[in-house]
Amino acid sequence: MISKFKKWLGPKEDENYGNPELLDEIQLIEGSFNPMEAADVLLSLIAYKIKFHNVQLLNSEHDESSRIQSEKRIAELKEAKNRVTRLIMEARNRGESLKICSKIRVSTQKD
Repeated sequence: MISKFKKWLGPKEDENYGNPELLDEIQLIEGSFNPMEAADVLLSLIAYKIKFHNVQLLNSEHDESSRIQSEKRIAELKEAKNRVTRLIMEARNRGESLKICSKIRVSTQKD
């Protein structure tokens, strides 16, 4: 199934950066944002990821190690939310905008 998916995506040779398992790299966010826009974009993404992991915790099919991993990730995301909030407040107080660049790298792995 994955081989069909890789074929369908068809990454160019020069796009895989020497990693044959890399399927694609997607530019998610790029640009300059005022503090309110930056807060909307970044805090929404973080909130969604926290929600995702909370749902994982409620899913009874997951084992103990998955539960521990989700709890750890939620704590990391909450800390990231605090850091982003501080950056946004500092930029707002200085009258600055924030340049944000975010890429998603999609690759395969053996389970």
